[in-house]
Amino acid sequence: MKKLESVRVRHETLRGVVVTVPDLTRPLVVPYACPTCQVLHQVKTYHLPLDAEGAIVVSAGVFKGLKRANVPGIIFEAPVTKPPDQRLSLGRNGEVVDATNVRGLPPLLTSQEGSSS
Repeated sequence: MKKLESVRVRHETLRGVVVTVPDLTRPLVVPYACPTCQVLHQVKTYHLPLDAEGAIVVSAGVFKGLKRANVPGIIFEAPVTKPPDQRLSLGRNGEVVDATNVRGLPPLLTSQEGSSS
């Protein structure tokens, strides 16, 4: 059996935004001031820049973290044998969506907090 390298995941409703997914099973020793979303992270946090279809290709390690986080609306579509090169960037209009908002919990980050005005 070939080792899983990458997986294409998609969100049911979100498009063209960066979704932050905290992995509560992986606390950080020292809080991290994230230059991407301008938030002080207390736990390992995955930043998923979704494309216009709401999809992204993630590594096997990120895939495992997303499965642990059990984010509603995330669909694991298919393994990818030759993933495209990627870089982290903000979604359209620089909008960052915290996955806890998707769950209906109190927000950790809003678009206003993530932007530098």
